[in-house]
Amino acid sequence: MDSFAEWANILSPLIDELELTQFDVLGMSSGAPYSYSIGIGFPDEVRNIYIFSGIPALYDEIVRSHWPYGVLEDKNIATLENLAYELFFSNLTMDDLKENDIRDSMMHNGFGVAQDLRLRFMDWGFSLSDVKEKVFMCHSKCDDSVPFSTAVWTAELLPNCVLNLMETGPHFSREALDEFIKTTILGNMEIRK
Repeated sequence: MDSFAEWANILSPLIDELELTQFDVLGMSSGAPYSYSIGIGFPDEVRNIYIFSGIPALYDEIVRSHWPYGVLEDKNIATLENLAYELFFSNLTMDDLKENDIRDSMMHNGFGVAQDLRLRFMDWGFSLSDVKEKVFMCHSKCDDSVPFSTAVWTAELLPNCVLNLMETGPHFSREALDEFIKTTILGNMEIRK
């Protein structure tokens, strides 16, 4: 992909095949830009977008100014594959390496993860101001991977966003995700009934 905007086109055949007329989208961490892309690509079908510990809008200069880790847009894929290995795969246990998601991510020398790292800093192919769906975002003030200030600035770019800042917690925990699903996602489903 040359931008996150292409993701909606890639998913279009699946959405057509499943005959989805209305659905919600959940994006976690790196899944955030892909979720926004689906909202942009399917504005009549997507009801709500839910973002849990999402990667911020690093295409935006203000958001990027709060990003402490440096910019990766000018790096080649081989360099980013090495970085992806160092960041995500170098300290995994043997049990971790047996997990399907880890094995999938490590395939082809981590190419998919490397491409994702590159796309984060490029023009996403859309602006968050074009996301018309309601976005429910949850982010920890103690996130050790994505500073909460970048989540706050990203939420400001979305015209219809509800941001819930958790007081504690890491970038990701199963318990916090379960709570987000229970209270926010399922809570909204109950309201629609």
